[in-house]
Amino acid sequence: MTWLIGGTPAGMRSRYVVRLSSPFSPNDTAPFLLDFSGPLSSIDCDTISSVTNIVIERNDGGTVDLEVALAATLSTDLLRVTIWLTGGTAGFEYLISVTVASTLGQDITRSFILPVNLR
Repeated sequence: MTWLIGGTPAGMRSRYVVRLSSPFSPNDTAPFLLDFSGPLSSIDCDTISSVTNIVIERNDGGTVDLEVALAATLSTDLLRVTIWLTGGTAGFEYLISVTVASTLGQDITRSFILPVNLR
């Protein structure tokens, strides 16, 4: 999958993909919090049972050098996931997609675009 910097990956609606405005530096290791409470609320008392997949893609389709630094962690209310990312190459954007399984059988994916720049 490829997309132009500042654009949206093919097949994705721009209003559903969050583009982070604060750039990430290749030297950073930082947490990112993804909130799944909205889709989980469609079924009463549903919560996250596990993180099933984390996919990272680079906007030019090249080798992905942005990595998950630590295992994903769930919040105490089981509605949010924190992932830690490190690396990347300045001048590129990365699409990060996190999929969770819920206790009542939903598979939910949330995605965001992370620009990487030198600071």
